[in-house]
Amino acid sequence: MDEVRYQAALWSVIHNLEKRVRDTKLRHRQKLRSLENAQAPMKTKSAPRTIDNFVVNLSSIQFTKAELDLLNKGLNFAISPQCARLADIVSNIESAIQFENHAYKAATRHSVKECIVRTASKKENKNRANFDTWCTIRLLKSRDVIYSRADKGNAVVIMDREDYDSRVRDMISAGPYEEFTFKNEKPKDPLNRMVEEVNHVRKKVANLMGEDRLERKFHVPNPTVASLYCLPKIHKNPVGMRPISSNIRTPTEKMAAWLVEEMRKYPVKHGKGVKNSVDLVEQLEGFKLRRGEILVSFDVAALFPSVPATEALQSLRRHLERCRVPLNHIEAYLSVAKVCMNQNFFNFRGKYYKQTFGLSMGSKLSPLLADLFMSDLENEAQKQKLFPRVWWRYVDDVFAPVKERYVDQTLSMLNSQHETIKFTVEKEVDGKLPFLDLMISRDEDNTLKFGIYRKPTSTDRYITSDSNHFGAQKQAAFHSMAHRLYNIPLDSVEFKEEQNRIYAAAEMLPLIYNGSP
Repeated sequence: MDEVRYQAALWSVIHNLEKRVRDTKLRHRQKLRSLENAQAPMKTKSAPRTIDNFVVNLSSIQFTKAELDLLNKGLNFAISPQCARLADIVSNIESAIQFENHAYKAATRHSVKECIVRTASKKENKNRANFDTWCTIRLLKSRDVIYSRADKGNAVVIMDREDYDSRVRDMISAGPYEEFTFKNEKPKDPLNRMVEEVNHVRKKVANLMGEDRLERKFHVPNPTVASLYCLPKIHKNPVGMRPISSNIRTPTEKMAAWLVEEMRKYPVKHGKGVKNSVDLVEQLEGFKLRRGEILVSFDVAALFPSVPATEALQSLRRHLERCRVPLNHIEAYLSVAKVCMNQNFFNFRGKYYKQTFGLSMGSKLSPLLADLFMSDLENEAQKQKLFPRVWWRYVDDVFAPVKERYVDQTLSMLNSQHETIKFTVEKEVDGKLPFLDLMISRDEDNTLKFGIYRKPTSTDRYITSDSNHFGAQKQAAFHSMAHRLYNIPLDSVEFKEEQNRIYAAAEMLPLIYNGSP
């Protein structure tokens, strides 16, 4: 039996390696075909423009114009490498043309050689520009400051390191966190204990699911404890901090991703959730306000830290039971979810902390468990007399029409559903209410109109044309905006205004294009 299992495992490894080789060759051939079929070379229109107030300097250091200009390109800006990776280019080309005829191979190699020679001829000017940029980057790194993205919008925030650390420690001391130490009060690394727990669950889940490969699939090489970083809330006074725990390479990273993927088989159908703004518009098609109703939005304050992990796990169990999932699978799913929620440790400046309540801000499971918990809470609140007749929720934001005289009573009813879940309310102003990225307004016949809404903190800064990114990555944000433009029912005036806004944002970068406007 052991010999059979060994041969099966060996065959599986060989099969996976062969598949990866085939996929790599196919991908390289497709890239080569797309380059050959390109109608015009990639060009740029001009240098990216500067955005006023995009860089918010909260530090005590004065920066040079060159430093501020570089920061104005955003934290996603990537400089071109100092030297081309010719070995990788040649090996990828050879892999792509491996099975072609000799004439095609010779022509392709000649074209690649000419391309490399042309690139090398422009190397001197590029190296000079790169050298200046690298010098500016070194100066920026030498400053004793923290460069961060703002919590709302894409602005770059600069803070003194001491000020940043002080604000983060204040946030930790005020939140549901405690330091993880030995009995002699020395810092303790919880990694070994975390790995032992995960190894136990890995074996248990593999047995329950009847798939030995899961034990290998869940293995994370060189695991580490999650690290904490914070985004400054510059739209508030005083400036607050939003904590985010980076769970990359944690022992539970792959288990959490697997469970999220598994839950796609059992979508949540008992709640009132929407996927995005386009989905919301479709759900509200033909909706009319009644007499005395106004547009309001309810928002859950600090959703993830407010959801009890134990009750969220109970919501997961009830959801799986409603979906009639086999008992052994339910036990496996719950085992994974429990260990992922229990291992909510993080590291900050050499000290280890544990979150004592709520869902982790960085776990891939937190959105899923929060959605299940809120769906159960909605079902209970729906039994109340004052529950709105229309209720659509996106994560922690809810759109609902409510009788104006009952708004405060409805808010009190919602806040009485659970001791840790607290809602706030925002009412329409002049018949308009911003929700998600929409501006929802009432028409004369009490039907709803939709427009595109951007928060005051929006900067319209995306990946710039001179950043070392693929063209598809630079264009992704504009594809998303164009998709929204053509899927939200706008009138002709608002359609033209949004179209001009997209054009203006593109001119500020500007985008790389294929020889056509």
